[in-house]
Amino acid sequence: MTIQFQCACGARLKARDEFSGRRAVCPSCGKTLQVVAKALQPDQATAASTESQIGALPTQVTEFLDPPATVADPNEEKRPVLRRMFEALLDPRSIQWMLMIGGGLGVLGLVIWLVSLGIFKDPVVLAVAMGAGTLAILGAGWYLVLKTRFRVAGQALTFLGCVVAPLNLWFYHAQGLITLDDQLWIGGVVCCLLYAATVYVLRDPLFIYAVEGGVTLTVLLLLAELGVVSDPTALSLFFMAMGLISIHAERAFPPDEGEFTRRRFGMPLFWSGHAQIGASLIIL
Repeated sequence: MTIQFQCACGARLKARDEFSGRRAVCPSCGKTLQVVAKALQPDQATAASTESQIGALPTQVTEFLDPPATVADPNEEKRPVLRRMFEALLDPRSIQWMLMIGGGLGVLGLVIWLVSLGIFKDPVVLAVAMGAGTLAILGAGWYLVLKTRFRVAGQALTFLGCVVAPLNLWFYHAQGLITLDDQLWIGGVVCCLLYAATVYVLRDPLFIYAVEGGVTLTVLLLLAELGVVSDPTALSLFFMAMGLISIHAERAFPPDEGEFTRRRFGMPLFWSGHAQIGASLIIL
């Protein structure tokens, strides 16, 4: 018997009756939902059959978060241990993990070899490597969010990339490549562009806070180049202005049209503005 049910996004789904009451992943929108325990009645099944003839065929659910326990194979213990070991090693998932671990060890060995040759003693080479690593972390996070069901892990990895990006600016200044007096704020602009691209690609309001942090950092670097960042009055006025701009920028998003709505993407600007005004008052 097949259970037919509907997701909140409107997609019509079906699953085997053994998954009744279990959690599943909607193949249309990726949300987690629960398989209803009640199957379609005969009259509903007839209606569903009629709908399927006009193209409204339910989609088979394939991903479950808590599938039913598998029945133990009575012949499991009778098979030789060596055979079971080879079957486990030849499993496609095992091969995938071995390739991933092998690739990671290969990259680690390459880095160790380059360090032994003294390649990373050159600050320019190290700066390029750090920039490439930051982009790789961001790219891996984007991939996990967009192409897999591990959305939370992808968000965490992407946010880690956002946190690591400003460390590149610190390294540039510490090594004398680009200093505070030599337009280091341009690196802050690059970070802001990366954060804005992350918001656009992932459609995630969480990274609006990263954009706010990037803009604040960029203006602080610009004030440092002008030599007024140590002035409490100028710093307080800066945070007050940033706070007022952020609070009013919340109105730039449409109330309830499109993906970038005011409720989802405007409110992070609103609360960030309050935090900036609070920082201004603390400085005063």
